[in-house]
Amino acid sequence: MPRNKARRVCTIVRMSQGIALEWGIFVYTSRKIAQLDCDWLNKAGNSLHLEGCWQVIEYGRPMYIERVKL
Repeated sequence: MPRNKARRVCTIVRMSQGIALEWGIFVYTSRKIAQLDCDWLNKAGNSLHLEGCWQVIEYGRPMYIERVKL
């Protein structure tokens, strides 16, 4: 049976000293778009003097899903 690789799913989180202070509300399927949002939020955060910086994190690790015939 063919296996399909599951998509990687990312979100963004504001981290300070290894602790998540704030989570983003969106789920991203593209790491590049998530990184663009992080860059924009970090620039805005610098002007507001917020603690920590925004980073992209991935949910879990890739897994394979088998197709099941019904």
